[in-house]
Amino acid sequence: MFHEIVRICRTLERKFKDPANNEMSITMMLWYYWLKQIQALSWKKVLIEVPFPIENSSEPPGRIAVIVHCYYLDLLDELIDHIIRIPYPYRLLVSTDTPEKQSAIEEKLEARKVAHFEVRRAENRGRDIAPKYITFRDVYAECDYFLHLHGKKSPHRLDGAGDLWRKYLLHSLLGSPEIIASVFALLKDPRIGLVFPDPYEPDLPQLRWAANYEVSAALANRLGIKIAKDNCPLYPAGSMFWAKSSVVRPLLDLNLQFEDFPPESGRVDAVPSHAMEWMIAPVALAQGLHGQRTITANLQRPRKTIQVQSAAQVPEAITECLRNEEG
Repeated sequence: MFHEIVRICRTLERKFKDPANNEMSITMMLWYYWLKQIQALSWKKVLIEVPFPIENSSEPPGRIAVIVHCYYLDLLDELIDHIIRIPYPYRLLVSTDTPEKQSAIEEKLEARKVAHFEVRRAENRGRDIAPKYITFRDVYAECDYFLHLHGKKSPHRLDGAGDLWRKYLLHSLLGSPEIIASVFALLKDPRIGLVFPDPYEPDLPQLRWAANYEVSAALANRLGIKIAKDNCPLYPAGSMFWAKSSVVRPLLDLNLQFEDFPPESGRVDAVPSHAMEWMIAPVALAQGLHGQRTITANLQRPRKTIQVQSAAQVPEAITECLRNEEG
């Protein structure tokens, strides 16, 4: 609670210093933080704690593609630091928006002795989403699993949580070789299509359609998927997750082009890129594949977690999580 009071005070300080860029009213701020605490305490979803013991964890699970959009060059080293923890062979695909950035990224990857990488240029549209599904459209057929990452800053966040959110996601997905091996033990289950971290706690109140419902419904209609306005599925908030490559095939089959995404204007809601972020879980579910949420062992939260003791217990743990979802 003390940390939340400090966060509110810092947010108020930024609002008074720069009111033009902090449009949320003080009443809305207080309501937001109050709602966040209530939702955090009432969050009843079952999570699987990672890492857990895996036999033969050094055995490659299949072909892996790591697909990264790097708009902010100052975050490249942090991304590399996490990616090189992957204990299996992988192909690294990086997109960025200018020739200068492309050269800088290639030089950095060579200097860091990263093997099997390719850097491509993409239009500055659709945030990190469009490059992953358009610039690297050809990659998914050449891999069995993929990881989506990007240099997330979220400069619009009034609470200053952008950096903390990015670090949380990177640690949850790539915190250690053992965490990564545990993720693949989950993905090997035929019921699981994607694995992503428990939502970053300050974002619990935002896990709803809100202004993104209409644009998501339009995308769902194109995909032949039904969604309900009063039921927003849990999705990889922050757009970083591990998945089976088959999960995204319906999105690739739409043959989207960069022209389908508006030029970047700083807008944070009701844009096609957010629709694709929100819709990844319904797309997977339409194929009979579920998303499995995890939490790392070092995080202490009021959550119900399952501590798996061996790979043999993974199916039972997933069954409990799915049963909880249905309830």
